[in-house]
Amino acid sequence: MQKQKITIKQIFQDHFQLFWEKNQEKFPEKIREHTYVEVMKMLGCGDVALGFVAYICMKCLEVLKIGFTCKSRFCSKCGKKYVSKWVEKQVSKILDVTHRHCVFTMPEEFRTYFYWNKESLKDLQDMVHEVVTEYANGVNKENRAEYAKKKKRKKGGELWQVGMIGLEETWGLIHMYMHLYRK
Repeated sequence: MQKQKITIKQIFQDHFQLFWEKNQEKFPEKIREHTYVEVMKMLGCGDVALGFVAYICMKCLEVLKIGFTCKSRFCSKCGKKYVSKWVEKQVSKILDVTHRHCVFTMPEEFRTYFYWNKESLKDLQDMVHEVVTEYANGVNKENRAEYAKKKKRKKGGELWQVGMIGLEETWGLIHMYMHLYRK
């Protein structure tokens, strides 16, 4: 007996409507409509009833219809293409310099707060950026004032510059990706 292949799309087709009816209020109002729309796009991905390209064999007149894709990052099929293109683009932008890569993941105890207060993530990201920049550049009690003056005058007292990308994964994890570059 062969196991039946189950896809993420099939799981959503079988369970999403009931889940949404019971749980939609648990999603922040700002993202509720967007979440629903993205799931519906994913469910309709490749469905010829929603549009297609037809290829016709000129010898036997057989028609092959290929449904349009949803182009949603949420879709396991289209999202993979999006991520691959994004990675390719980022690789072409990487600087050829000494660097370190750090990933900060939000502790589970704080995720609910930041899930409902997304505007606070910018403040948190700024604070983490400042702490890591100071740590990487050896700032301490004795040299903090001197460092602050150089920073204010933009005289480049930093040996390491910090670049940062913050993102929230679709399943609620919050990561801050930091790259430290040596001047």
